[in-house]
Amino acid sequence: MWKQTKFVEWQDNTTPAPRSNKDDRCACVLNHVGISVPDCDAAVAWYGAVFGMRPLKPVLHVKREQFPGAPIFRVFDNNDGSTLQEFKMAWLGTAAAAAGHSAAVGLEIFEFIEPRHQYRRPPHEGPDSQFVLEYARGGFFHVAMTVADPEKSCAEVVKTGGRKLGETVPMPHRNLVVYCQDPWGNAIELLTTSFEQMVLNGAPPKDEVQ
Repeated sequence: MWKQTKFVEWQDNTTPAPRSNKDDRCACVLNHVGISVPDCDAAVAWYGAVFGMRPLKPVLHVKREQFPGAPIFRVFDNNDGSTLQEFKMAWLGTAAAAAGHSAAVGLEIFEFIEPRHQYRRPPHEGPDSQFVLEYARGGFFHVAMTVADPEKSCAEVVKTGGRKLGETVPMPHRNLVVYCQDPWGNAIELLTTSFEQMVLNGAPPKDEVQ
């Protein structure tokens, strides 16, 4: 259970933050990605089963009336009647983090309880309802994961309640990219190569395009 305590500046003695200077204005490392879902516990179980992510701590459940000094309440106060009162959150690590890679990116999962999480609306009702990917809307719209077999991972996503988006796209050197959505409508890109390699290699040669 989360305990109210005196919040002090956190210090990481193992992975110091990169230092910047006048010639290096983007000395940063992508730290983590946060998503919002209607059921934090279910999402923790799903990302663990499908992608092998592991919770770094138990799911946190915080109510403002019990812990008014929690740092998150100093961030998400809108002063417009929608002040955050209650939420759950979890921190998940990847296999890279477990292997000790200092630059491994984490996943934060939020469940906003009061005010309630706003679910993505399906375009129609029925057993085949699917979530609309609002890719033209401002803001972050997908998370990318490097996996050994995007099509196999995507099949597991579909099997466990998610869905595939569009077609499998061939990339240079026989790499593949597949887009999908988790059961709560969050878009996920699955690819076999690193971000740098994907960008620098350019478009796939004609003989690799099916």
